[in-house]
Order: sequence, then C-alpha cells, then structure tokens
Amino acid sequence: MIISFKKIPFIVLSALIIGLRCLKVVSACDSMEYELPKAGPLNDPSPPGPHLIAIYAAFQAWSVGLNKYETPITLRFTSLIDSMMWNCVAAYSPDWKDALTKSDTIIDIPSTTSIEDGKTADLHTSDSRVMCIVNAWLTVVEEWVPDAVGPLLGYVDQFQYYLPKPHGFDPDVDACFFDNLDDEAGRKRCLESLAQENCYAPSTVGKIMGRQVTEYGRNDGWNMYGTLNSDGTPCTSNCRSFTDPTGYKPMTPDYTRRWQPLLEDDGRGYFTRQEHVTPHIGTLGKPLVLSREEMDSRGLPKPQYSYKAESRKVMKRMKSLNDEKKMMIEFFDDKIKVALKLVETVVFTGASFEQVLNYVVGLGSGDFDAMLLAWKEKVKHDLVRPTTFIQNEMGEKTIKTWPGPFSKESVKKLKGKNFEAYTRVMPHSEYVSGSGCICQAAYEFTDMWLEKMIGMPNSTQIVLPMFPAGSSKVEPDMTPASDIDPIIMENLLAYRNACGESRLDGGMHFTKSVPDSYKLCEGVGVAAAMKSFDLWGMTMDD
Repeated sequence: MIISFKKIPFIVLSALIIGLRCLKVVSACDSMEYELPKAGPLNDPSPPGPHLIAIYAAFQAWSVGLNKYETPITLRFTSLIDSMMWNCVAAYSPDWKDALTKSDTIIDIPSTTSIEDGKTADLHTSDSRVMCIVNAWLTVVEEWVPDAVGPLLGYVDQFQYYLPKPHGFDPDVDACFFDNLDDEAGRKRCLESLAQENCYAPSTVGKIMGRQVTEYGRNDGWNMYGTLNSDGTPCTSNCRSFTDPTGYKPMTPDYTRRWQPLLEDDGRGYFTRQEHVTPHIGTLGKPLVLSREEMDSRGLPKPQYSYKAESRKVMKRMKSLNDEKKMMIEFFDDKIKVALKLVETVVFTGASFEQVLNYVVGLGSGDFDAMLLAWKEKVKHDLVRPTTFIQNEMGEKTIKTWPGPFSKESVKKLKGKNFEAYTRVMPHSEYVSGSGCICQAAYEFTDMWLEKMIGMPNSTQIVLPMFPAGSSKVEPDMTPASDIDPIIMENLLAYRNACGESRLDGGMHFTKSVPDSYKLCEGVGVAAAMKSFDLWGMTMDD
C-alpha cells in the first residue's frame, strides 16, 4: 500500500516523526564521548590539571581570531564564549544556574545515563563538562569568529578529542529551537528529548549550548548579523555585521573639541579614515550584570579641559617613554592578555576547574558591562583625541616629545602635525577610557571573588610576563633593547592602576579620562561577583 504524506494531518505526521526518533538505540552512545583523551597533552596529571590545561590552550587558539576584531567586539565574543562554557558546566550539575537567564539551565541532565553494552556513564563530571565545552566551541566558531576555525581545529587534533559530530550547528538541535520560537516550554521538552535520545552526550549538549548562546547574541543589541540598516530599518540584502543602526555621526566638524576620524594606513599605500566602532552598543547593548535602568542612570559631566595645557601634559608624558613603559602600553592594549593574566593568577591559587570557569564567566560579564558604560559616555560626550587636537590646533608649532617608532632619539623636536601616540589610537572617542572602565571592573570583581570563593584578601600579586628583547609589536627587533624581567604588581589595585596609566603614557587620553572611568564603572565588578556567586548557588552569608 502506498501512503501519501499529503493526506496525513500535520499533527499525526509530527507524532510519527517523534515516535521514529524515539526508536533510536540508546546503547549506541560511546563511553569515549564523556572522557578526556587518555593520550596527548591531557595525559599529564601535573598541576594545574588536564581540565584547566584544555581550556587555557583553547583560549590561545581562539585569540588568533579574536585579536583581529576591534576591542568591543572582541570582548563581546569573549563574554559569549564564557557564558557558553559556564552553561556546559552548569548543565552537567544538579543545580548551578544558566549564565544568561540566571535561572535553570536550558536542559536538565541526570547524574548518570545508560550507554553502550549496558554500561553506566557518570555525567556530572569535569570530563563531561570539558567535552561539552569543546563541542560548543566547534558549533559556533565558524559563524562567530571564522579566523579562529583553523587554530581551533588544530587544537582539537593536537589534544586528540573524540568528537563524533562535525563542527557547525546541528539540524536536530536547530529544529527544536526554530520550531518552538515562541514556546519556551516546548523548546525545552524538545531539547531534553533529543538529549535523552543521545544519552546526554557532550556532542549533543554542546551543540545545544552553542545554539542557545548564538540565538541570545542575535538579539543582544549589537546587530551582529546586520539585520538593521544604518537608519534602523530592516536590512534585506548586502547586510553588514555590527552596523550602527542609530545613524551616529560626530557631533560637529569642530575638531578642536569633538571626536574626528583619524587617518590610518597599512604601510603599503592604502590610507583610510576611521569610523567610530559600534557607537550604538552603549544604548542598545543588553547588559549582563546591571539592569538597563542602572546602566542608563550612570553618567559623567563633561570634563572641563584646557586642551592646550592637556596636550602639553600628553607630550611631556611621552617624553619619558622607556622600554618598560612601552611594553606595558602594549600589554594592556591586548585585553585578552589582560584577562588571561588574571585567570592565570586565579588558577595558581589552587582553584578547581569549575571555580575557574565560574570566575571566567563573572570576569567576562563585568568587563562587558563596563565596556557598555564607557561606550555610552564616549558617544554622549564625543570628545576629541589628543592626536587630533595636537595635529590640527598645534600643527605648525615646534614641540618636543617622543618622535615615533624606530627613532634613534628618545626625544626630538618636531612639528605638531607630525605627532602620533605610541600605539594605534582606537576608532572611538576619547572620554572616557574604555580600558580604565574594564580594568576597574576586573579589579573589583577579582578582589571580591577571591575573598569570597577562595578566602584570599586583596594581597594577591599579579606577575606580568618577561618581555624578551625585541618582542615589541610597535618597534619589533628593537624594543626592548634587552630582556625585561617579570614585573610584579603588589596587588589587584596596582594592576588596575598600571592598566589605566598605560593609556596616559601612550598618549591616547587626556588626564581626566582614566580616573573618571574608575568612578563611572565603580560597582560593576561587585555586581559581576554577585552574579557569579548566584550562578554557583552561594549567598553572602555562606
């Protein structure tokens, strides 16, 4: 008998498909899915342990692609990756919470499951969590950060993970999401059924977490997929990722006070003028730890600058540039390095794998909200960078300052129109310092988290790495002239201060931008710590 599917009612057909899916043989699940490889780099039991080694090595692979983005976009992706990792940890636990919703995870996973040959697999383990994380990374990397695909696949091969599903999104997982767009309960039932059919294997759960965080990012106010044009109307073709839908333009052509695009070149004859990167995120971006009301209630009055006096301070600071200051500027310019140094410090306190992931998701969330706050103020005030003011308002004056990369003289007389900061001046307005805000949040968060979670007060030293001779990116093979030994920051506050001072030393900001950023973002790190404790199930009375 020939059955015409056109004659079967839709609801009956749906029930038939679900029934066929339920006939899958559960025992087909492979025990290798739930375990770290017993060969390769993870076969070394020495501290900090295989789980943390696995995560830290993957950060290096991700950073190859992430470092090609502008700072706010790098931090956005980093916070999404952090949330996705924590959600894998939380899903394979009895009661830890979802990083995005701060409530129950998108699926509930029992402590054990039956797998091949009647065996039982323990699920609430660090092994399962890492394997879920690796599968989640491979789900999203091609869509999120294409330049990280090669390094991440190379990392996976090196670490010899057993991964039965290809990288990219899973059609079965996607069906659960997109067939239940407006039915959260239905989506949860579909996903839990799918996970159960696949023995709650990390290859399936990781795909779920990857899709969950991707869909969150589709509606987080950043316009990642370019669904809105620059005038806020829907984009239907030739859409550009991260387009500003607010129609921002510098306030006036008065370059003496307002931000203006700087001229940049690639050293090969191509010159371009900057566009202000993601000016919309301060007002449209969805915060991770603060409420939108809290975000909007924070603000700063316009700084009262004497710009010529401020410019002379900039030039004076740059006259005192030495190799150590130059390397500090470069170090704090790389926000991934700044965060990884803090993570490394936490790892060496003896924190467990799960505690480190709890730290990471809180750190990323605090940095993210601090950045949104900074961007809100940047666009509100729209103030000029030192480079623009000096080049235009003091262009024909003879000034004495750092003369630029590879000069044989550390200080030299030059025309103001030839002034440049030590490193690239980022394509966004001057006030306030985004770095200052981020480092303030990281300092507060880390201080509170270490005290509450690990029992360590604010006496934690931060040791910057050795800077080998010639390792500068601004002056390669020249700076530093000799190895610079590891620099010890006595505590977290000193780390924050060094971060902020590096922005002034490099000529990227006027005086008030850094200390005012600390005021603006005060308390964000505390809110991030409270979020981390809540995800862990801790209260301040614990």
